[in-house]
Amino acid sequence: MGLFTMGLRNITRNPRRSALNIIALGLGVAVMIIGLGWIRGYSTTIYEGVKKLETGDLQVLRRGYLDQERRLPLDLSIPDAAAVAERIAGEPFVMAVAPRVDFSATVGSAAGSVRVLGRAVDPAAEARVTTTPLFVRQGAWIPSGGQGLLIGEPLARKLGVKVGQLVALSAIDRYSVENFVELPVSGIFRFGLTSLDENLILVDLATARQLLGIPGAATRLVVRLKAGVSESSALASVSGLLHGTGDTAYPWRRFAPVIVSATSADAGGFWIIFVVIFLLVVIGIVNSMSMAVHERTREIGTLRAIGIRRSQLSLLFLAEAASIALAAAVVGCVLGGLFAWYMGAVGVDFSSTPLEMPIPFGHRFTGDYRLSDFLLASAVSLASALTGALLPTRRAARLGIPRALSARVD
Repeated sequence: MGLFTMGLRNITRNPRRSALNIIALGLGVAVMIIGLGWIRGYSTTIYEGVKKLETGDLQVLRRGYLDQERRLPLDLSIPDAAAVAERIAGEPFVMAVAPRVDFSATVGSAAGSVRVLGRAVDPAAEARVTTTPLFVRQGAWIPSGGQGLLIGEPLARKLGVKVGQLVALSAIDRYSVENFVELPVSGIFRFGLTSLDENLILVDLATARQLLGIPGAATRLVVRLKAGVSESSALASVSGLLHGTGDTAYPWRRFAPVIVSATSADAGGFWIIFVVIFLLVVIGIVNSMSMAVHERTREIGTLRAIGIRRSQLSLLFLAEAASIALAAAVVGCVLGGLFAWYMGAVGVDFSSTPLEMPIPFGHRFTGDYRLSDFLLASAVSLASALTGALLPTRRAARLGIPRALSARVD
């Protein structure tokens, strides 16, 4: 305790250098806190956006469907989708289950026709599982129990259709027969994703089942879990329920590999930037501590002459470095905490940004900060300061007493 008190007192001997060290290391702590929450928040925001908009937390498909997914096989549908959905929805960790049918279709109007991806949904169930209804810009979501079709803004402009107009929808059913139906445009959506806005239509499930000749079937069930539920444990439980049924449960990442890969790559880039910044701070600390030890070479000789052992001398300088690190941790946690509070409570609003995001980023980015970020950054601060002081201190402690006393420090 005596050595630590002396080390704490020594940092006031050169207040300018000590203040610069504390500020530099404190900024490093703040950068690390900001970086940890930023990277986690970036991934969380994108992944949650994907799950809420498109994939849900889990999906159930007929075994073998994914191997032939390109042809959208109606013959590999879940035959009694309502019964399977009811079993899954009965689990305490499940919030809702929504059946879907994906099919290839052609939508047409007086202006022409376009080949699209059709997605049949149960309007009420889909609204509980995804945020799709929130992206309807004109008109309204498909009425529960009624007929209707939703179309993307770019596709609506291409076909020259508006809300309330009838469009022709044709598709080949599971028996290779082409069927036709006319549906009113219930609403026009815009997800902000070109691949969906230009190529996707949404239609009520009852109409699609009749059009495709698959009564009661669905090509997939999209499962939404309750908050805080582990995806891996939920996947295991749902897989157990489906044992022997011919259906298989998959995690959401299986249906968004491009977004997961891109997000992981972006997170890796962020990590490189933050690590480089922190290394520059550490190098500065090492250089500053080396200068501090060098300027006190004669003092080291005097301390050695009056009986201070090398180990005690090293501990004295390490205690001084630890004092600087603790002060820097306080500064860094305050700065990082203010930023974390703002990013967690307010975030960055992208709703007025004219740029179209290539992924479902949402309109607001928020960080994901945790107490462990502050503890880790403070621990790294302490380790950095001790590392910066250790090498020059050991080198100075090895100097002979006569050489240290006769050293000339400019």
